[in-house]
Amino acid sequence: MNARARLFCLPPAGAGASTFYPLLALDSNEVEICPITLPGREDRYRDAIPDTLAALADQTADQLTPWLDRPYLVLGYSMGALLGWEMVQRWRQRGIGAPRLFGVLSAPAPCAPGPDTDTLHRLPSEEFRAAIAELGGIPAELQANAEVMDLYEPIVRADLRNCETHRPSSTPPIDADLHGFLGNRDTLVTSEQVEGWRRHTTGEFVLHRLDEPHIFSREGLLGVGRTLLAGYGARSR
Repeated sequence: MNARARLFCLPPAGAGASTFYPLLALDSNEVEICPITLPGREDRYRDAIPDTLAALADQTADQLTPWLDRPYLVLGYSMGALLGWEMVQRWRQRGIGAPRLFGVLSAPAPCAPGPDTDTLHRLPSEEFRAAIAELGGIPAELQANAEVMDLYEPIVRADLRNCETHRPSSTPPIDADLHGFLGNRDTLVTSEQVEGWRRHTTGEFVLHRLDEPHIFSREGLLGVGRTLLAGYGARSR
């Protein structure tokens, strides 16, 4: 597709590119929707997951650099927002400009205090699954399928390890409008944590509240996508 810009969509812990497949309906000549598959899941299930978020950011930034031949946008969902932020810092170091828009979905800012529990990834299997289920991080249909959980647990455990052990470096704000999205029924992330992203941009910051839980519905994701694309269109005029 010869769209004028690309929107890179980075998934939450344990999830894959399919999280963002509903947004493909928004593909246009203006913006190409690009769901990103991270290592260890879906068609990259054979690829090892890097053992730190910094290493994952290094790898993913390298892989996507050839696709930065036109203006780009970033949408990071939970862990994906922190990953996206670290990738943008790496591109900045290489002299690549900031995204036109940076969208964060259900994600605390890098400077925001984390949850009281930061050792979930170390729990024994039964306790780990119960803790993640209680937090609302696993869809009910996955929890009920033991075989799926056997495959899913190592991925989400590795992702949580990378998030819980990551210490963001002190970096200057980016010159891009930043849109924060938070569900009114999200029990994992607070509005104060999302508001913290305001400190990370010299552009406009907008907080959008939607009637969604932490795991957004298809319609909720489409609403996020439409909002970002409208913001890009307004900024490009």
